[in-house]
Amino acid sequence: MPTRRTAIPDLPQAPVPKSQSADPGAGRLVVPNSDGVIDLAAMDAADSPGTLPNPFVVRYRPQTTVREVSLAIDGVLLSGKTRDACAIVNGEIYSPGDALAGLTVASIAADMIELRAEGVRLQIPVSDRPVRLRLPR
Repeated sequence: MPTRRTAIPDLPQAPVPKSQSADPGAGRLVVPNSDGVIDLAAMDAADSPGTLPNPFVVRYRPQTTVREVSLAIDGVLLSGKTRDACAIVNGEIYSPGDALAGLTVASIAADMIELRAEGVRLQIPVSDRPVRLRLPR
């Protein structure tokens, strides 16, 4: 029986950054754009970085309702232990493991707060300007 050939040969994949290769379950890293917006509602979970899109897939998606949350980081308090760190966001105190706008606070550092959702890591920088999250309902 002859060997079967594919129409498209195996193409090299884009290299995975070291920050993602250390923790494979961490998910996709997302940071705010130049307008200070993170739009999780518009992210396409089907297309992952480093893979070729399938041109034959139907790309229709029904209209989804979106809620917008503004996160203003008022301050960050750090101690010797990372689990004791806390951040003041929108006037309330949050620690690692707490729920914030439907996301989980993963870590708090002097210059950013990391939030996690299913397959996504959000890095919110500490700045004077609030970050707007667009989340699906």
